[in-house]
Amino acid sequence: MISKNIGNIDRIIRLFVGIFAITISIFIGLSNIVSIIVLIVGIVVLLTSVVSYCPIYTILKFDTIFEKEKQ
Repeated sequence: MISKNIGNIDRIIRLFVGIFAITISIFIGLSNIVSIIVLIVGIVVLLTSVVSYCPIYTILKFDTIFEKEKQ
């Protein structure tokens, strides 16, 4: 089982950033390579928000969970 390393505040920020990036890339149009990259980044950020786990945080031995949230 993967242990969570993203706190509630970080999750909310990632959720909005992911939705924003996906929306922007769709409105720009998927014919552009930049919009496809933005779409992929948005999906990854959104997924990390949903599962509360970020592999990069694990590599850096970092988490954003407060002590209250760990209980």
